[in-house]
Amino acid sequence: MSKTTNEHYVPCCYLWNFSFQKNNKSPQKSPIHVFDTVINKHFIRAVHDVSSDYGFYDIAELGEKSNVLEVCFSGFEGEYATLLKVLVDGIHNTSVQSLGTKEKTSFAAHFAIQYVRTLAHRNFLSYLIEQLKTIIPQSSFYYDRITSEDYIKNLHNGQLLNMETANVFANVFEDKKWIISLNKTDQPFITSDNPVCVINCGDSVGLCSLGCIVAIPICPDILIMMVDNRFPVQDRKVVEMCDIKIVDYLNKQQRNNCSRCLFSISDDFSFVHSE
Repeated sequence: MSKTTNEHYVPCCYLWNFSFQKNNKSPQKSPIHVFDTVINKHFIRAVHDVSSDYGFYDIAELGEKSNVLEVCFSGFEGEYATLLKVLVDGIHNTSVQSLGTKEKTSFAAHFAIQYVRTLAHRNFLSYLIEQLKTIIPQSSFYYDRITSEDYIKNLHNGQLLNMETANVFANVFEDKKWIISLNKTDQPFITSDNPVCVINCGDSVGLCSLGCIVAIPICPDILIMMVDNRFPVQDRKVVEMCDIKIVDYLNKQQRNNCSRCLFSISDDFSFVHSE
């Protein structure tokens, strides 16, 4: 069997953008400020040591190929790292004023993978199964199956292997209009262990609803905001964000959306306890 490794559900190439001391020779060793919302504590860790778990994606039935998902994700992350670097560098040196259509398609695919690969998504599947248990007779074969050890992990990994779920979300993301927000305030964007943040505004809920906003921080001063394609805004355009109240609101949404940990270039997590 292949060796169990520390497998990330938020890639290091993404978290590196939020490091306060970037290590270009060994990016995974770059330090990042962490706030653990469960124990209410701030500390510093290397990006390699957060948003991960040993054997998180392992599929025991595949024997020596049990880490096939981790291998696949490693391949995806090379392209993702390049996309992130080109976008961030381009916006910072003002050579990029908008995102190209091909780049939007590529980012949508990576954001969709990120959306479904997390611990938060696995916990959501677990919640659904718990609800299912209340309506299935305990004497049934299916009840025994869904209560078996590793069922949730295998269900999650199965979704990731066939990519059908990720493809559905990629299409939804790409269909929205994207606002590339350039943060001009003194307060940085923060991210989390569940960085693709779905915000439901108003009475309607769901990714395809008119009031749904999807916010993904890219680095401390860049965030992609997806809105319904019926909104009268220009798609893929870089727009300056000068209102610190909006930055604060988006950071609080990351706090509400995370499974456990927040990540930042700054050690200031005072917003965590504010309304």
